[in-house]
Amino acid sequence: MDKTIVLDVGDTLVTDGMQEMFICIHNEYKIDFFRIFAAYRILKRALWSGSLSIDSFWKQLGSKLGIELDSTDCSQHLIKLSTLIIPSKTLDVINSSKNVVLFTNHRSEWLYPILKNAGIKIDRDKIFCSDEKSFVKPDISSFVDLSNSLNTKDILFVDDNYSNLVSASEFGWSIQMAYYGWWNLVWGI
Repeated sequence: MDKTIVLDVGDTLVTDGMQEMFICIHNEYKIDFFRIFAAYRILKRALWSGSLSIDSFWKQLGSKLGIELDSTDCSQHLIKLSTLIIPSKTLDVINSSKNVVLFTNHRSEWLYPILKNAGIKIDRDKIFCSDEKSFVKPDISSFVDLSNSLNTKDILFVDDNYSNLVSASEFGWSIQMAYYGWWNLVWGI
């Protein structure tokens, strides 16, 4: 059996829409980028695990920054800002492969439109989104759950986050940092 390729989404397949949103907030409200990121870090685990609603996230983020953020507008903007960053040949390989799985800290309300807009066509049963599974990488339990679901340990994990790669490696998965050109190392294209 071929190795299962497990891919992160943000900054691996598409741009990180949240980071792009922070840039927009910084530019519009002249709030220091690091202040925005610090406020986000307080909320992100609850957001990605699904225990904090999207509406509450934008409201609380705005409150921490002293501004009002409209949940619908921010969510729609975040989806639009998440654009494909892989070459079309890589997209074709991903879309035609039976052994590619997505494993991401994300909100399903954002993720599925982002994937559709980017042309990424993965069966829903091969998408492991943190808010649907109540996990947050790099918790080792998230790797255990996914590995059990896949019924294999012959996994190559591609992610842009060092902490996630460390957890995957400690769990016994092969790892690849998602820097520009990672697809050449994985598929030779």
